[in-house]
Amino acid sequence: MLNQNFQEPFVAIVVDPVRTISAGKVCLGAFRTYPKGYKPPNEEPSEYQTIPLNKVEDFGVHCKQYYALEVSYFKSALDRRLLDSLWNKYWVSTLSSSSLTTNADYTTGQVSDLSEKLEQAENSLGRAALVGSGVGVSGSSIEDRRSEDRLAKAARDATKTSIEALHGLLAQVIKDRLFNQLIDTMLAVSRKLASVVSKNEKVSSALKRADEVKKYADPLYAESDGFMPEAVKLQLLLSKEEDMKEALNHFQKMNLLKPVLDSQAIQNVPQLESQLYKISLLQESQEKKVSNLSDDTYALIKNYSNFVNDVSQKLAEVDKSTSKTEK
Repeated sequence: MLNQNFQEPFVAIVVDPVRTISAGKVCLGAFRTYPKGYKPPNEEPSEYQTIPLNKVEDFGVHCKQYYALEVSYFKSALDRRLLDSLWNKYWVSTLSSSSLTTNADYTTGQVSDLSEKLEQAENSLGRAALVGSGVGVSGSSIEDRRSEDRLAKAARDATKTSIEALHGLLAQVIKDRLFNQLIDTMLAVSRKLASVVSKNEKVSSALKRADEVKKYADPLYAESDGFMPEAVKLQLLLSKEEDMKEALNHFQKMNLLKPVLDSQAIQNVPQLESQLYKISLLQESQEKKVSNLSDDTYALIKNYSNFVNDVSQKLAEVDKSTSKTEK
């Protein structure tokens, strides 16, 4: 701290790995310490922050010794290439993963911390009732305000946890709508094209003799064998005129469909089928986990609602007892 009296104060850069994984983007903060002996003005925080109970004591001791700095991000050409390479390597795992299963421990910790905060709020409400019955009105009102503040913070934390769970569910629904239905449509189209080609003998024969038909359609083409006279060739071509016209029509139609059949997407369908099957199995298992987690979340929210109703009833009773005491 002695060095800060003569030079710039220290700067700390903090990266939160849990919030980074939960939000899907880097959660980074920069903080600078105040010089020794400086007392900052009492200002309320710009936004509410969830603080776990095991960190409340440290946060309260050191919160007046530093202040947050504004952080801006930039990405160089090398960073862009590295991120593109990482995306090309891990895009399957990124799309197949779910924040609900990846951050299961984090969500469990949040719910456990929330239950402890609700328990503290309930205990403080009990103490407020005792203070209201044994002490004057001013003491009970101060205790009531503290209890209500704790309960409001617990309600905000519960809302934040529920919103994060809903975001995870919405992401799973969007991925299902975006990828599963599109892949099913592509597979259905490829199967229909394959069945049409395999069942139609004329189309199959035209595909097999496509190079031959194209060769005869070239006006500059000449047979290597010279034993057949030109008149015989002409008669042969005239006798096959209808068949050649029909074959040419089939060939033109197949030429229009050839870019679709030769496209990289259709060619990669057999190779990606096994991967798609694995992803579908993983998706099914994750949907079961998400369903169980949503049921648990609903049960917690229901219990929380019942608790809030009980608290409101207790507050009403405390209010009645306070009014009787005043009289």
